[in-house]
Amino acid sequence: MKCEALLPARLLWLSSILLASGCGLFNTEPFADTTYDQSGNLVVADTERMWVSFIERVGRRVNNELAGYKPEAGKASWDEFWLWWFEGIEEAQENAPKYIEYIVRTRRNHGLPDIEGYSTGEPANGPSIESIGESDEP
Repeated sequence: MKCEALLPARLLWLSSILLASGCGLFNTEPFADTTYDQSGNLVVADTERMWVSFIERVGRRVNNELAGYKPEAGKASWDEFWLWWFEGIEEAQENAPKYIEYIVRTRRNHGLPDIEGYSTGEPANGPSIESIGESDEP
């Protein structure tokens, strides 16, 4: 008799576990895919999942800029916002140039002006190491 009384409780417990696992309670997938760079720093990995998420975020922000909304993060202008985001990408994103160039290209494709203070191909925080010391003089 005791076994029969426990059966509904076990079924309820099992169904609760299955329901909760479908709702993400037991989801073990990380918030972000990460890896280590050459210096041993933890960075966001350049994976398909992270790329798709990035594209969605860029799309929302470009649409907000086109609509005339104020930029996020308390930045005074969209140029300031994009330069700030570029710095974050450079510090914590695997394959950072791919991500930055995507933003630049997407903005251009939507008719937005170039970002003041950023030159294509150069890091947001200054010239690349390869270009330091180079000059236009013969």
